[in-house]
Amino acid sequence: MKTKAKKSIIAASLACVALGSALCFATDKNPASAEKAVAVPASNLAACERALKTAGKGVQSLVSGYNKTYGVEWAASEIEYSAPVLLLEDNTYGMYLDFDGDNGYAVMTTDNKIYGLKTHGDLQVLRDGRKLYFGEADGLVYVNDNGMYEKYEQDSYLFPDEVIQSRTKGSNQVNASAMYSAQASGDGMIDINSLPEYVAANYPKFYADVFCDNMVADFKCSVALDTAYYVKKYDNGNKDPDANYALTAMYNALRDWGKRGHLNVPYTKTNDITDIVLDDYFYSTYGLGTKKGKDANGNYKWVANEKDFLNNMPVLYSNLRGYAINKGYTPEGGFDHPNITATLEYVAKTLYNNKMQILHTQKITDVFLKSISNSQASVLNIEGSSTYGNHTVAVMGYYRYTKLTNSDPEHTNYEHIYFYIVADGESDEPYIFDPNMGAKLDFYCLPRC
Repeated sequence: MKTKAKKSIIAASLACVALGSALCFATDKNPASAEKAVAVPASNLAACERALKTAGKGVQSLVSGYNKTYGVEWAASEIEYSAPVLLLEDNTYGMYLDFDGDNGYAVMTTDNKIYGLKTHGDLQVLRDGRKLYFGEADGLVYVNDNGMYEKYEQDSYLFPDEVIQSRTKGSNQVNASAMYSAQASGDGMIDINSLPEYVAANYPKFYADVFCDNMVADFKCSVALDTAYYVKKYDNGNKDPDANYALTAMYNALRDWGKRGHLNVPYTKTNDITDIVLDDYFYSTYGLGTKKGKDANGNYKWVANEKDFLNNMPVLYSNLRGYAINKGYTPEGGFDHPNITATLEYVAKTLYNNKMQILHTQKITDVFLKSISNSQASVLNIEGSSTYGNHTVAVMGYYRYTKLTNSDPEHTNYEHIYFYIVADGESDEPYIFDPNMGAKLDFYCLPRC
């Protein structure tokens, strides 16, 4: 199932009010990444800086037109601070304008199309000289000291903010009493075919408008039990894999990058490790059946995985595991997700000489969505999921649902929520994960190749 994404309006269509020249409102394009935006030519920045010098001349016309249209009393009279801002959807420079006092701020193009407008508030923090970005999904964004993209604010940029209720975290919460037939509760393991029913039950008035699922049909979802060197073997004969879900998620993504030609890696190669495992760092502890324990599933002992799995171990997985051990991975303790970037880059760059980099983002959807739309799977670490707890998955697609936030035809605004299609390491079939229920998310993307 693959359809073209609809364009949604992110700012009102106000009858063009002069701000130096005509003032109109922009519609969004496909989300773009800040990684790509670095290629904006210097001449574009120079044009932006010229526009900033004259932007203040039209403030009074903007304010009077806004107040007349919406029947409010916005009191801005001048621009007290301005700076260039990279518009991620357009991959071009726009203008960040901070109005006097507590009278808000705007993000707009050099030809005065408004991308975001607040008529109250004052972001003094934006005056620290950091490079600014603006994306439809995230508003104003900056690069923190760790090289990660972060929002300045949590609320969205709606227009006008006196008329339209701002989106809040609470508005995205699932009503725990509104269950649907295909799932008793939780934010994960949602059957793809049941997503419309799930959304109808938990997010009333949202409709599907973007389907980015072109990778799903041929994405191979390896499960943790297939790649585990060691397993918990229970008295009843059942088995659980060692704590290798993060490694399996990285393997699922890395293999797919190779299969689709994004990286040069041996994505089909396997190796028989039935003898090699005897010399593994953890074999004496976890491979002999001498380490025992008990959990909610019963009594178990640690043993090496069955030969059917060990004699077809993916080489890429072994590469990832070998480096992960150096970063602290253990069969019981698992793997700390901050080391995902270093592990993926070591295997891809050091072992296989690829020129690439992993971009780690938190709740910054523009970069992540662009990667997925380019058929580049991402690794997603989840903390606090009602289904998974703390878990790592590979993301191969997403669905966007949209809701009209007001019915006044003169200024139309939409709220978007996303649902991710994931390989969760538990199942060899993809599931839906709902990221809107409060879990902490860390994305590890391949933003360009």
